[in-house]
Amino acid sequence: MYTGKMALDSRICDRIPITNAAIKNVDAFGIEVELEGTDVANMTPLVAEYWAPHQDHSLRAHNGGQAIEYVFHKPYPMDKTRLAVDVLYDFLSDPKIIVKDSYRTSIHVHVNLAANTFRTVYNFIALSLILDELLVSQNGDHRVGNNFCLRAKDAYGQVQSLINSIQASNDVFRVSQNERYSSINFASLSKFGSVEFRSLECTTDKARLVHWINTLQKIKDSASLYKNPVEVIGEFSKMGPQQFLLKVLGPYAIKYISVPGYEDMLKTGMRIAQDFAYCSAWNVRELPKEGEMEVKPKKAKPLKYAPPQNYGVMPAGGFQAVYGQWDIEAAPQVAIQAPPPYDGEVIQVQPDHGAAFWNEFAEPNDE
Repeated sequence: MYTGKMALDSRICDRIPITNAAIKNVDAFGIEVELEGTDVANMTPLVAEYWAPHQDHSLRAHNGGQAIEYVFHKPYPMDKTRLAVDVLYDFLSDPKIIVKDSYRTSIHVHVNLAANTFRTVYNFIALSLILDELLVSQNGDHRVGNNFCLRAKDAYGQVQSLINSIQASNDVFRVSQNERYSSINFASLSKFGSVEFRSLECTTDKARLVHWINTLQKIKDSASLYKNPVEVIGEFSKMGPQQFLLKVLGPYAIKYISVPGYEDMLKTGMRIAQDFAYCSAWNVRELPKEGEMEVKPKKAKPLKYAPPQNYGVMPAGGFQAVYGQWDIEAAPQVAIQAPPPYDGEVIQVQPDHGAAFWNEFAEPNDE
């Protein structure tokens, strides 16, 4: 099956109905904040300008308390997203409002991809799969292995559904909504034109949420830099986990480099992302358009062998040298400097609970 240039460079909104707000605001977000506690549902008029209250039946109001989910009215661009977050967290900082620390509550962030090309979307999926386990490790210890935000390593079925969809119809719209209870929900692409990140625990630390939003935006920015997912995998292999993470996340990588075992998590994610990256023929040459002649690539000339050398010593120089052949001078590799240590809180990685552990605690969120 061939995924040609037209498929890669068309947009999500060209294939499915999407709201005008999502198409207009390319770098937009949708946020859902689940809350349990005291007076959390007594929203102010200012909060109501940006957030709509929803009744979420997976939440519980105990001992006269309240349970509510606040959702953006529509996708907001980054500047308005920050304003909306400021408004909600100013409201929650009122001393009479008490937010309960509950394993049932979480924060979901939708990253808008409706107006982006399939090329960017596919690269975004590959990057997200690589980073998945590491990102979840810092989003709350009770979120690891949680049955309602399963990592790709916990539930490979959604990855297989992505692969099946691409191979069947050159898109990602065949992922079942039944598979949305993942740390990264790709089923929302066919519904909203977004990818939903569900793993962040409910937190009243606004800086933590802002860092999370900025991290997701940086992943999206990086997704536009690659030709296809195969190139993403190739760069990971060439650069190694730390350099790759620094390139993809920029300044937001500092937090994750401080996590013990982060390199192993990235390698696990890369192996999962490889299956997705190599599921399609987007890594081969483009087919000619109708009426155009096919230009066959020139055959590569064989390498010239060097005169007999001292075969006890490998040729000096770059990494492209081959034993017994002329040394081909390698282009200098500029290493990305490791950042200073992260000053914020790093959650110690907990042993996996296993997805089944959480079955008894909460009901699915039908939103």
